[in-house]
Amino acid sequence: MKLQIIKLFDLPDYNDVLGEIGSVSRHLDYHFLADVRREYSEALLLKGMLPENFEGKAWVASEGGQLKGWLCLQGLPWDSAILGYPALKITQLETFNASAREAENIIDALLDVVLVTLQGLPRAHCHLRVPRDNGDFENSLIKSAFKKVENINTYGARLGDIGDELANNKVMPVETRFIESDDIAWARQLSKEAVNPNDRFHADNFLASLADEFMEAWVDGCTAGFCDSNFIALSEGNRAGFALWQSGQGEKEKLGVQIAKLALGAVSSAFSGRGIHRTLVARGCEHFVNEGADWVLMATQAENGAAIHSMTILGWRLLHREATWSIGVGPILS
Repeated sequence: MKLQIIKLFDLPDYNDVLGEIGSVSRHLDYHFLADVRREYSEALLLKGMLPENFEGKAWVASEGGQLKGWLCLQGLPWDSAILGYPALKITQLETFNASAREAENIIDALLDVVLVTLQGLPRAHCHLRVPRDNGDFENSLIKSAFKKVENINTYGARLGDIGDELANNKVMPVETRFIESDDIAWARQLSKEAVNPNDRFHADNFLASLADEFMEAWVDGCTAGFCDSNFIALSEGNRAGFALWQSGQGEKEKLGVQIAKLALGAVSSAFSGRGIHRTLVARGCEHFVNEGADWVLMATQAENGAAIHSMTILGWRLLHREATWSIGVGPILS
């Protein structure tokens, strides 16, 4: 039987297909957290894929009437505005009911529709994250001319399990408070100075020349509402670092648990080695304990040893490993 690639919303029974995807998917939101019950993650997936909520394109792979895989491609308005041309992200890529050999062929076929979309544009950029060291994904991505630009580790902790680590954390002579409006320009500048050569903005040739603009936009977006619990560290009265968190309160009812995420943090080189990042993480944890949160999470580059040390010494542990892959069409900006 021949593998077919079909636009999801062209299927008359796409709601049933989505229900089937939700029931067998291994990549649902927070699938690596035992506290998040599967029915909550399935409901989030189904709601996000309703035509009135989903802005993008989606395809399914089918063979002999059996669902074999799916892919979703969405535009990134922030990235596109900075680049001046379309930036896209593959938000879902997964196979079902397939052997290892079949899985690679299915991913090949699904990626082909992305390549056709990109080739129809004079210039474009696309990225995705996939589980690390998955041969099915890696082989297909390499064949499709994607390049691996970033290794991402997600660390986290159930707040109820790390009370001793927080209590034993050495108190630093550091004051923390919520970020104020006149701190934002400083945070934007620090985000450019605290260069992480392993993040996707700096490691991707198609993005590197605009890495400063991406970092500034990250800070602007986080402080304008993407994050809702933003802290600054002061050492001897001087700004030393910041931590921008999403409290997770808005998702608590949908997930059944509150998951606070550290979206972006940076420490001034003038204060390196003084435990500023660890203090920001610890104070954040203490804040979210008081807020009734259940989990704290942070995704960072696998090479970011200082941040990883800060988290692990506070009882956080490695939960999930991914890799970011990307492809660009058109000339690289210099």
